[in-house]
Amino acid sequence: MKQRVITAVVALSMLAVIVLLGEWAVFVLCLIFNAMALYEYVKTVKRNAKTADYILMIAAGSALLFVGAFFEKYLLYALAAALILVFIRNLFGVPDEAHAVNSVWGIVYISLFLSFAAAMIFNDIGMYFCLVVIIDTVICDTMAYFGGYLFGKHKLCKAVSPKKTIEGSVCGFIFAVLGFFAAYYLPDYLSLPEFDLWVYIVCGILIGVFSQFGDLSASLIKRKYQAKDYGNLLPGHGGALDRIDGMLFSLASVYIFLNVFVQL
Repeated sequence: MKQRVITAVVALSMLAVIVLLGEWAVFVLCLIFNAMALYEYVKTVKRNAKTADYILMIAAGSALLFVGAFFEKYLLYALAAALILVFIRNLFGVPDEAHAVNSVWGIVYISLFLSFAAAMIFNDIGMYFCLVVIIDTVICDTMAYFGGYLFGKHKLCKAVSPKKTIEGSVCGFIFAVLGFFAAYYLPDYLSLPEFDLWVYIVCGILIGVFSQFGDLSASLIKRKYQAKDYGNLLPGHGGALDRIDGMLFSLASVYIFLNVFVQL
């Protein structure tokens, strides 16, 4: 636990410095995490992956982030093109049906969902709201961890993640909602959008639910391929994808909600 806390403090300190540098610095950080997460993902689901597999996945995923940031209305077309190219790649060499499907999911799960962060940063939602989503996801994950550690008795999803408990999940959910409730009172200080209170509360609910599903989804894939973590970039936390797995579902659910129901 000590190593986990130290890594978290160092990572948050570095994030604070990057935020001070502005939107472009945060966007570059998204590109870096996208590339590292895709590398870890391919390495996990295809043990005999070739250099071309890594290059194509990272290039296609990075392109999605650029389109999301600067040409948001063309994101669907960019996604279709990326999926076609990634799938075609799997027709050459030794065909691997499972990896072909996994590659398509990897582009959607990692790069498409992370492109929603890029879209938030450079549109009316704004960088600070995107950061609140990310921080609230960290709060949810942290409180779920400590809630389970202190009160956990009933397994949440034993077949996928034996250590997660219902009590921990409830703690994470409650603090995710409280986190966004608190964020409602910060627009004057962080240039957050002046949404109604119900919008902030719904965002907290979405994060409290879907960030935990994101974590479990990542665990499902790791269990399938008998991997404890996707990588070892962050001591105590695993790899880049281990750190952002819940954030990806949070970003996707909040982005969809805001664009469909709040109509920015």
